[in-house]
Amino acid sequence: MNKKGFISTALIYTFFILFLVLMVFLLNNYSSTRYIVDRYRYDIEEELYELSNADINVYTYVWSNRDKEYKYVDKIPKGGYQENISYCKNKSTIEFNDGEVTIGAKGREFCYLYFEAAGDVTTPKIIASDGKGETSWHQGGVSLSFSGSTIQNGVGTVAYYYSTDATNINNEGTETGAINTDGTYTYYAKACNTYNPDICSEVASYELKIDNTGPELTVLNTVNGSEYTGGWTNSDVLSTLTFSDASSGIDASSLKWCANEENWNDIPNNSTERYADTWTSNRNGTAYYQICDVAGNCTNKSFPIKIDKNPPTVSFGINGISTASYTCNDTGGSNLTGATSGTKSLTGTSNYTYTVTCTDKAGNSTTASHVYIYSSCARGEDTCKGGYKCHSGQNYADCSTGCSYTAASCSAAGGSFSQSPASLNSTGCCTICGSAYCHSSYYDSCATGHNTCEKGFKFN
Repeated sequence: MNKKGFISTALIYTFFILFLVLMVFLLNNYSSTRYIVDRYRYDIEEELYELSNADINVYTYVWSNRDKEYKYVDKIPKGGYQENISYCKNKSTIEFNDGEVTIGAKGREFCYLYFEAAGDVTTPKIIASDGKGETSWHQGGVSLSFSGSTIQNGVGTVAYYYSTDATNINNEGTETGAINTDGTYTYYAKACNTYNPDICSEVASYELKIDNTGPELTVLNTVNGSEYTGGWTNSDVLSTLTFSDASSGIDASSLKWCANEENWNDIPNNSTERYADTWTSNRNGTAYYQICDVAGNCTNKSFPIKIDKNPPTVSFGINGISTASYTCNDTGGSNLTGATSGTKSLTGTSNYTYTVTCTDKAGNSTTASHVYIYSSCARGEDTCKGGYKCHSGQNYADCSTGCSYTAASCSAAGGSFSQSPASLNSTGCCTICGSAYCHSSYYDSCATGHNTCEKGFKFN
């Protein structure tokens, strides 16, 4: 055997074996390539990441050109774990196995997966339902809402999570629901991309201060240094208020008062502990004070208050001509105590002064007097005129003007004079020729007219 020929044949055989090994190597590398899908766009040499939470855009990549020219073929829906789906040119296959992707190639063209990245998420805003800021105190019933996060540099949707435990923010939702228990809480919130729950925003926090309890309010009322419990008084009532709040504190400017829960009035006040107020005018009802805390919780205190500073009045009158009367009148609303009216019999023949005292339930009293005038004609009428009248039983023709007869002149005239009756003294009758004439009539203060007067008292 030719040694030189043997060497040539061996070399050829060796090169052939090496060629086969190389071809097997190349075929093993190019016929089936295994990748893991990542969040970003990669060349064929780069890893890919699982497809559970994003849409996959499928492109072809012409390996032979090595110019990375991608041609859109189709889209694999997010979560589309299916096996042996042919998307790529020349029937290349994509196999999904436990979150990994096997790209099968036919010829020199390979399938390229363009995965739209699950983008970053911006930090959420935390907003209280009452519109107050984080530094404010809130009343019970307030809730926190989470919003405002957006996807940046990629795709996806936002889900919100919150908790009061910064190490375990796992409550999903956009709001907390009503929070009623007093206290200070720190809420933490984050937003995550649902396409990849591992992509979350920075954690936002909100210090929520809840005060759902109204302030403590006490009112001590006194009159002239003694406790006043609500009865009638004719003095000022001093109200001393003390107030406190263990959570948000007292809002000094919230102090108000009203009567009968109508028309609340502001009270100028700078104190967060104490206030003194004086009631000076007449009133009969319920008084109210109100104080609120910084969170807006308010406490009311009510108490009866009855002030009457108006003394009673007295009116006098008369019944007939011999009975005086009086009536007490209440003017301040507390009503009267004791006798409210009365009478007095009037006697004697001189003026009479009648004095009475009226008292109300607030302690106001009035003493008044009235003078009743004695009159000889307290009732009736006197139209009398004085003049001369005939004596009773005398039937004379005219006695109204008297006559000029005397005993001597009667005898001289040839008549007879008789003095009768004896009580008439010098008066008598002259009888001449059977006719009787008055010698002297008597004077009567009511010779003409009429007198109906009754003696008694008059009311002026």
